[in-house]
Amino acid sequence: MKIRTSLALAGSAAALATAGLLAGPALASSASAAHTLRFTTHTITQHSVGKNGGVELDKDTHGGKIVAYDMIDFVSSNGGDVSLGLPGGFLYGHLTFNTKTGATTGKVTGGSGRYKGDTGSIKGKPVGKSGSSNVTVTYHH
Repeated sequence: MKIRTSLALAGSAAALATAGLLAGPALASSASAAHTLRFTTHTITQHSVGKNGGVELDKDTHGGKIVAYDMIDFVSSNGGDVSLGLPGGFLYGHLTFNTKTGATTGKVTGGSGRYKGDTGSIKGKPVGKSGSSNVTVTYHH
């Protein structure tokens, strides 16, 4: 099974913040801080599981440097759950893949540790034919 265009969820907030890749403007109408992450995913490996399922491991880069790794669990022909191990916890999300355009949309559904209760959105766009995607994640905690 050829797994759809990959999209990793959120990058490593701590690693991205350290690298200067994290923007954190405060929202005027909310006490919750909004953070925007931008990175490119690169598939390391993928394996089919069952008829429509599969798993994929990606590395996430920004400016040529690895900033995170993520794992996608494809739960249907056009959807998957993503988990990203971060310093201080995990960030989780659910993705929907447009099988015609390769675009991905999704939601940040929570996290553990310092990311517990986080919410937000995910958008991805394929980069060439390499299986990579440019990703933008906006999340609040």
